[in-house]
Amino acid sequence: MVKPHLSPHRTLGLDDDAFEQRRPIKGQITKREVRAVSLYSLGLHQDSVVWDVGAGTGSISVEAALIANRGQVYAIERDTDSLHLLEANIERWSSGNVNIVSGGKPRPRWKIYPVRTQSSSVVAVAIYQK
Repeated sequence: MVKPHLSPHRTLGLDDDAFEQRRPIKGQITKREVRAVSLYSLGLHQDSVVWDVGAGTGSISVEAALIANRGQVYAIERDTDSLHLLEANIERWSSGNVNIVSGGKPRPRWKIYPVRTQSSSVVAVAIYQK
């Protein structure tokens, strides 16, 4: 499969139609504008580690992997009926740094601490456990 050409100066948010989607209920992926704002807000770096819990067909995983091209992305999806779409999208767009975890979440060596901010939003802080 030939990978699409991406400009080094591209903006966030690949077109929704760039992804394989569920049929007949097409359109359930995270929309382009939401992906762009979410990924920007995460402040990802080239070596970031990302967990996309409920990866679906992988639109967030794929775009996170393009940003964190020296990091790792874990696409976690329990719906085995959608895994072929997730795999197809990752194969098409990813540089090999996306790991699919099917059936549930992996056992991390991270301790997750939810923190409530003044604006009442909850932020998860992860601390690596040696």
